Amino acid sequence: MNSFPYVAFGLGSNIGDREVQLRCAVEKIRSSPLLCGATLRCSEIYRSEALLPSDAPKAWDMPFVNQVVVVHMAHPIDEASAYALLDLCKEIERDLGRVPRGHWGPREIDVDIIMIEGFTLHSEALTLPHPQAHLRDFVMIPLRALGCDL
Repeated sequence: MNSFPYVAFGLGSNIGDREVQLRCAVEKIRSSPLLCGATLRCSEIYRSEALLPSDAPKAWDMPFVNQVVVVHMAHPIDEASAYALLDLCKEIERDLGRVPRGHWGPREIDVDIIMIEGFTLHSEALTLPHPQAHLRDFVMIPLRALGCDL
């Protein structure tokens, strides 16, 4: 049995070939040297509406596909590891062509750390667990389906 924590990533896409983007993000997580030796489980793909403020452009109202990926780590996690995982998320988004369009804008791919088991962090750059995760069915349903919870 693995005595090291798991990390839950939330993936989402609402531009282009959305399911291909999710598969590519999963493969980049799987092949990351940072996660060497870890075991990985993926939820089913869920569909959700875009979360938008009332004044958002109508063109941004495109449905998402979402998935949760749980990685059982092969080593302990500390604050430096958490920031390295955040860097990995941003690297995957860049590699898969995410274009900055503002906070609520459409995304080729979105990769977030939802939580690290038994670990909390509150900084300007990263808050764990993700402060909005418990409000989002497209996160909580697949997370629970994988046997995890906040």
